[in-house]
Amino acid sequence: MVEQLVEEQNLDPLFPEKSNVEEVRHYLSEAKQNEINYLTTMLETAEEQKRSITSRLEILKKERHDFSDAAATDIVNKIRTGNQKYNTNNNIGFNS
Repeated sequence: MVEQLVEEQNLDPLFPEKSNVEEVRHYLSEAKQNEINYLTTMLETAEEQKRSITSRLEILKKERHDFSDAAATDIVNKIRTGNQKYNTNNNIGFNS
């Protein structure tokens, strides 16, 4: 059986080319698989970066909102304090 196969391969003038085609097919298949793996890794990295950026953005928005609330409260308190001092000073001036 093996001898017959070897004889057929020796008689077939295209056998070496068939072998080369198989090697090329294997090489291309492997190269495509490597590219798929590389692109998949790149996509996963990009998705992780997007999640990280989105998370950071949400934190910054919350901090800005919290800061705005705190700043507004602080401004209102300063105005109230200023008004109280103004009223106190004006009342003293009128009573003198």
